[in-house]
Amino acid sequence: MSTKQVTSSGQSDKPKRRRFSAEFKLKILDEIDQNPDSTGLILRREAVYSSNLVSWRRWREKMGEGRSKSVHNENARLKRENDRLKMKLKKAETIIDLQKKISQIMGMESQSGPEERLS
Repeated sequence: MSTKQVTSSGQSDKPKRRRFSAEFKLKILDEIDQNPDSTGLILRREAVYSSNLVSWRRWREKMGEGRSKSVHNENARLKRENDRLKMKLKKAETIIDLQKKISQIMGMESQSGPEERLS
């Protein structure tokens, strides 16, 4: 049989549940992700339990779902832009190679260097 002890102010002696800010959780998770060998040390230093890490990681994953979609969309957009620029570069290189070949065929190859052509 357990009995709660009540202080004279009417409150129980039960310790208050600690609450951690989102900033603190992310800071600890990032530090542990960067130094996985120091997990125990970090937990002791911050007086946090490993079970907190489990729930915080779930929380971070759930929180990140919204961000992951936007990151995925941004990655897809950048990939499309990268592909478009690669094609544009390939066309430009092909045109330059073609111009060189035409110049050689026509005998228009210049004997002078680039600095002499400018003057």
